[in-house]
Amino acid sequence: MTLTGDLTIRGTTHPVTLPFTFEGMAPYPWGGERAMFRANTEVAREDWDVSWNVALETGGRRVSKTVDLEIEAQASLVDAS
Repeated sequence: MTLTGDLTIRGTTHPVTLPFTFEGMAPYPWGGERAMFRANTEVAREDWDVSWNVALETGGRRVSKTVDLEIEAQASLVDAS
């Protein structure tokens, strides 16, 4: 499954698609249940005008050109009746 939305960083917005998985259901301490989800993707920092970096004496750069986004979310499901 995938989820597509807009990601805004420092005033720059781009669409991002996150592949996600349903991790299961668990009872909620105050009644009802909660659904658990996990998503992750990689984005290029420069796409959002985040380009700061420092050259290392041994070669290469201090900060990667990409950033890993990892999201864990829970949704509470309660009986509305």
